[in-house]
Amino acid sequence: MKKSRTVLYWYFSYADQMKQSAVHLLSYLVFRLIHMSAIIPDQLYKLFHDCGNGLESPNRQILMKIAEILFAHAGSNICVAVDALDECPLENRSHVFDVFRRVNSVRVLATSRHEEDIALGFGQSAFR
Repeated sequence: MKKSRTVLYWYFSYADQMKQSAVHLLSYLVFRLIHMSAIIPDQLYKLFHDCGNGLESPNRQILMKIAEILFAHAGSNICVAVDALDECPLENRSHVFDVFRRVNSVRVLATSRHEEDIALGFGQSAFR
């Protein structure tokens, strides 16, 4: 029996500054992945403790580590659709690319106007 694929969707809205941030994208992905998980991986409890047992917000590096753990736990049945990537500020885009480069089990569909840094960020697979 073929496993079903889960699609997570993020829209980089030009009208909402919070939805233009790589940190908010990471937070959303982590939130959705945790809610989809039947079992919370043990490594997350340590990271939770490192953030004052939930009293402190995790920084981008901790969110990245959490996302890596959760994507690895979820396996290859996750697809992330990122809409309007060109609306993400230029200084944040490298962090978005870093997320998907470090988690190679995920399939990514991104929409954007043609921007050179976005084409370079996704490499040869961009704009197909």
